[in-house]
This record gives sequence, C-alpha cells and structure tokens, in this order.
Amino acid sequence: MRYHCYGGAAHTSVNVSSAELNGQFVAQYNPLTKSVSISELNAYVQAAFINKVASRSKVKLSGNVEITNVSIKYDLSKTFTEFAGGRAVWFGGQVNYPKGRKTGSATLPMLIADIGHQSGELKVNVHTDENLSVVTANLKTDGWGSVAVLKRMIDLAGEPWPSKASADTAVFEVSEKVF
Repeated sequence: MRYHCYGGAAHTSVNVSSAELNGQFVAQYNPLTKSVSISELNAYVQAAFINKVASRSKVKLSGNVEITNVSIKYDLSKTFTEFAGGRAVWFGGQVNYPKGRKTGSATLPMLIADIGHQSGELKVNVHTDENLSVVTANLKTDGWGSVAVLKRMIDLAGEPWPSKASADTAVFEVSEKVF
C-alpha cells in the first residue's frame, strides 16, 4: 500500500490479493473540501468471498464477479455524489435464497450492475445482458438509501407472483437511513 499526501488531501493506492479476492483502487480524502473518493477500482471477486459476506441473509451463489473501472467521488458536507461510474458483472449461476421457512433455488443469467449518478444521487442499475432491469438502488442526498427488486427478477428466478404486475414493477423495496 502506498500513501501520499498533497495539498491537505490524503491519497492512498491499495492492492488487495487473496485466494478469493484480487483488486486495486485509489482512495482519497480531502479535508478542505470534505470529499472522499475511490477511483480506478478494478477487482475479481470469487463466489466464496461473496458467500461469506452474504451469509447473514442466507443467500448463497455460484459464479464470480468482475468489477471494472469504478470511480465514486462524494461530498460529505453536502451529502452529494459528485461523480460515479463503472460496472460490476456477475457471470451468472446457481443461487439459493430464503423462501419463507424453506430455501429457494434458481439458475440466473449474467447480471450487470452499472454505477452512475444523477442530481447528486448515487445510482445502481442491475440488468441482464439484454439491458432488462432487475434491481435498482440509490443513495439520495438526504442520506437515505434504497434497493428495489423488480418483478423481472422474480420471473428470472421462476417464482410465482400472486398479483398481476408488469416486469418493471418494484415488488420488494428496502430503504434505510445510511447517514
């Protein structure tokens, strides 16, 4: 790890390497502008690492994730995303998930998460390789974050849905105050 400080800003290059995770990124904090940024984030994450992180939610998957060229710059004083871009790709595979008191299982196709920003909000759109959205997420300027699962994801998992809804309807949404 290399650490540089210039103009009041701390700048660190980080490399992470293990059997389950390989990646690198540059982190920077500027106390004068009260901004934090991560740039040049590139990583390859194996399913075993993801499953350790997701174990509390009782989700288990196969397939690895590749993260490419992710950069996020965030103004802490204004709670405002100044810039966000990049992509994460899950190559698809078997997923086991809680389904009431039982466990559901599905084989899902490759899913792509595009990271961006709009009007100060951090936005993530998860979609198929055919650009059909399955999950949306955001971090608003008031500190609230939310994740919405669209009916299309339920359809991809082959699960029944009790009411008529279009594939683009949010059928499950979680919101939480992040800061």
